[in-house]
Amino acid sequence: MKRKGPRRSKLEQACKTLVEFKDSITQEDAEEIERHRDIICMDGSVRHMRSLADHDVKRELREEMERCFKEFGPRKFRQIDTDYAIAEILREFGIEEGDRSTIVGRIRRSLSRKNARHQQDSE
Repeated sequence: MKRKGPRRSKLEQACKTLVEFKDSITQEDAEEIERHRDIICMDGSVRHMRSLADHDVKRELREEMERCFKEFGPRKFRQIDTDYAIAEILREFGIEEGDRSTIVGRIRRSLSRKNARHQQDSE
């Protein structure tokens, strides 16, 4: 039997904590969150939260998660580790569907398209 490494154990615990938090939200909590959709950003600005069905919102969420993993995540995390962690979080919260590999593929394709557009714009 293969033993889990400390990094995998920490990732699994983080995912478990996020799922427990998600599962603890009541219908009343969800309604209250819906009523207060404006969010206060770290820089103090206020933005209106759009529907998670909005493609741009999902992309922004993935980009922000990526930034947070790079800034606050374990230094030893490789890009593939970050991609799979983000995929697992998105799947657990019902934002993305499918297995982690499929979600990682979608994330990478989306990032490739964004980078291609950015490169075209800068030419």
